[in-house]
Amino acid sequence: MQLLRLILISMFVLFRSLLCAQNNEPAEQFVHSLPKATIKLNLTTLIDPLRPSLFVATDIRLSKRWSVDAGAGWFFAPVFNELYESEKHHGLRARMGIKYYYKFTHRLAPYIGAEGMYNFIRHTTFEDVCRFGCQYVETMLIPMETTAAGGAFKTGVHFYPGKSKKVMFDFYTGLGAKMVHIKPSVPADSEMLSQPNNFDLRRTPGKYYLPDFLLGAYFGYSFF
Repeated sequence: MQLLRLILISMFVLFRSLLCAQNNEPAEQFVHSLPKATIKLNLTTLIDPLRPSLFVATDIRLSKRWSVDAGAGWFFAPVFNELYESEKHHGLRARMGIKYYYKFTHRLAPYIGAEGMYNFIRHTTFEDVCRFGCQYVETMLIPMETTAAGGAFKTGVHFYPGKSKKVMFDFYTGLGAKMVHIKPSVPADSEMLSQPNNFDLRRTPGKYYLPDFLLGAYFGYSFF
């Protein structure tokens, strides 16, 4: 909780400092000069130690105050996965949401919004399996599928550092909930014995209802 509190305070200070920036451009002129669509890359998902991914999204402006935010990406293996030959870890991720811009200042467009998410990860790892009523234990290559779906409320700010408004940074944070389902594919006469320990960040198979914390930054560029 202390870490979460520190993150939220840090994001609040960041947003507040950006919003207090000197206003050198009339708000109406700034709004009309904003791009209608921006392609952006999520910088924080690239360095996520647990679920690294390449995630690309777009902001499509619907009106002066509203825009649609949608994107898709690809999970790749973190450093602690694929330790042995034949182990695999990959999957898809998708996000879609809507934003409302409640204020316009010099180079800044703060917003509130909501988004839905869906993740699908297929990973194959070596696990200890109890065979034929636990007559013996065998180490097998077990495929697993992890799906996650949920939604979150978010707040953030678009920062346009240049006069042309082509380059954009999107800083955001948020809070929501998600359902995670981990499903292994084991033979009918088998039962998994491997259980994550304090040094294993994986969860055991099953369904989980969890909070979802959002915190990150995009780098975007407008072609329109």
